[in-house]
Amino acid sequence: MTAVQLRSPGPDDFDVWLSLYRQYCHFYKTELTDAGSRTVWDWLQNPDHVLEGLLAVTSESDVVGLCHFRPAPEPLAGNYVGFLDDLFVAPEARRHGVGSTLLRRVIDISAEREWAGVQWLTAADNADARHLYDQVAKATSWVTYEVDLPTDATTKNA
Repeated sequence: MTAVQLRSPGPDDFDVWLSLYRQYCHFYKTELTDAGSRTVWDWLQNPDHVLEGLLAVTSESDVVGLCHFRPAPEPLAGNYVGFLDDLFVAPEARRHGVGSTLLRRVIDISAEREWAGVQWLTAADNADARHLYDQVAKATSWVTYEVDLPTDATTKNA
């Protein structure tokens, strides 16, 4: 595989983005509803929304990876960090540097915007991703907790 170029998802990318994002959700055993996918896509297309995305595109114009990121306030430091919400590489494109290229671009964007760092979560058993992440970051000792609420959060505003 040749090197990839990164770009923001444009209006014509919905179908290919959705295909990759469904695979990402399937990997994490998360249901992606039509309403949820449309909401995320609308966020990505809205320049005033905090969520941004990148697509990894081969020289053959195949979209083989995606990531979503945003600024997140870090009150204890009185600053922002970049928060990487999602990173996914199509199975056939793995081990070719696509994930690393996406991750490093989010780190570069965070530095350009003078954010204090970059944070993200991954599943403890996601060995392939953790192998990459261990090369560029340090795992923390923080434990994550969640409370699921019985609402359709995909249509709610922050």
